[in-house]
Amino acid sequence: MYSAIRFRLLTYMLPILILGCKAYKQDIMFKLDDNFSESDLSQAIVEAEKNYVIHVNDFLEIDVFTNKGERVIDPNFELRISQGNQNTQNQKDFQYLVQVDGSTKIPVLGLVKLEGMTIQEAETFLEGLFDEYYKDSFVKVNYTHSSEPL
Repeated sequence: MYSAIRFRLLTYMLPILILGCKAYKQDIMFKLDDNFSESDLSQAIVEAEKNYVIHVNDFLEIDVFTNKGERVIDPNFELRISQGNQNTQNQKDFQYLVQVDGSTKIPVLGLVKLEGMTIQEAETFLEGLFDEYYKDSFVKVNYTHSSEPL
């Protein structure tokens, strides 16, 4: 008796479970508004990246500016020039690893604990530290990737 009920249940329910997701309005998940633009997506990405929390083994790109936008770290791009190649536009920025103890070794400042901060909090924190060395510092932090497996 129980096997007959089980068989009927599987016979009727299995096709519903398998085909249910496919038949249920699959086209509405990624449907965009007619007024959607690329700038809307870009703005959402920037906001999401600002909320990213820095973790151990993350790589960060840190740009430091002062005096209304003058680049502080490697202002003449001398560190980017490698093997006589003068083309610096294709060179990547330096990446700083967040070490196991949560600190990152940053030029001028040394070891600075950034783990647990959002990108925006880290920028504000680093601006305060760089203000001791430079006038009106401005720091831009970008998360590049994590070497830690997901």
